[in-house]
Amino acid sequence: STLDRSSAASDVYKRQPITCDTGYIKNVNGKCVLAVPQIIIDSTFVNSVANCAYKLLKDNKQFNQILDKLIPKNSEYSVVFKVGKSSGKGGHTSGNTNPNIKEIDIVINEDHLENSIISIAQTILHESVHARLIEQIKSIGGMDKLNEFSNLNTEIEQLAAYYNKYGPNHNSPQHHFIWDNYIDEISKGTEAIHKLFPDNYTRFHNYMQNVGGYDINTFYKLLAKASLSETTYYKSLPIDKSTIINNMDSKMKANGKKITNQITCE
Repeated sequence: STLDRSSAASDVYKRQPITCDTGYIKNVNGKCVLAVPQIIIDSTFVNSVANCAYKLLKDNKQFNQILDKLIPKNSEYSVVFKVGKSSGKGGHTSGNTNPNIKEIDIVINEDHLENSIISIAQTILHESVHARLIEQIKSIGGMDKLNEFSNLNTEIEQLAAYYNKYGPNHNSPQHHFIWDNYIDEISKGTEAIHKLFPDNYTRFHNYMQNVGGYDINTFYKLLAKASLSETTYYKSLPIDKSTIINNMDSKMKANGKKITNQITCE
């Protein structure tokens, strides 16, 4: 019968193997995922001092902890590091949580490259956390899926609670989340990079002894908080405290180790 032939054809169609594009493989769920989870370094990034900071960070424990989580096995997404005009002072990460868009762009502001290598490294750490969080939202199927989480057992469930509290704009909930969960990781990673330049590290901190509000024990945490000025945490600080944070950040940008040769990283 026509119905039988139609049903048979349908069964054949269902049995057709899923074919994946070049560079993708099927995971255990039958989805096409990147054969090798990719972190892509764009030519604009390679040919800048941002790449020097990235190379230093690749041997850094805190950065690798973020990277290991950033592109999990079976991820469908790649992260592309670029340099260009940015909506943020230091940089920005693509806020597009549409799961059909397979790239997450981290853009380091080209004007930021005039600052110290320590500040650039910290920005890469900060933006990599954003990319990690965006990757998680994409992986569950997009922003709408966040509404399905009610527990707080995993990071994505906790992130969903921040979106529920602070709204859909990705920077605000993610910055609050970073303040509560990633300050230590970013600050430890930033200090570790600074210590790779012992002469500058010693000279810088000797100089900072005379700067109001400076404390070496909290210094790198204040740097991490400087890029979170839109959070309610930051806005609720007394003016003298927020001034100190901005001052610490400015001092590091101006007086931290400068790298001027993007080829030799010296």
